[in-house]
Amino acid sequence: ATWVRAGKPYVFHFYYEVTRPISGEWQTFIHVDGYQRRYNGDHDTLEGKYPFYLWHPGDFIEDIHPFELEPNFTGGTYTVFFGLFRGEQRLEVKRGVADDNRVNAGPLEVR
Repeated sequence: ATWVRAGKPYVFHFYYEVTRPISGEWQTFIHVDGYQRRYNGDHDTLEGKYPFYLWHPGDFIEDIHPFELEPNFTGGTYTVFFGLFRGEQRLEVKRGVADDNRVNAGPLEVR
């Protein structure tokens, strides 16, 4: 679905195509931004079960993250962003539509 209801459980599915080796330990962030609000879905990538040093070029990786927007989350169209981070550093986005090293995953309507 491209829409959700605040206060109901959903699951994000993010897919990575590995084009080069990734070193270090990274976490995933998800931002649902708009109307001066943000849902922040920081989490251990793949629940920490498949470290980045095992990712190889040509792999396709699916990261799943359950989420629920606060019941009072304002209705409207938001933008979903995601990426990888460690501390204050974000992994550089080199391809695709991005803003501040966050991949733009498109709109999400909150009803």
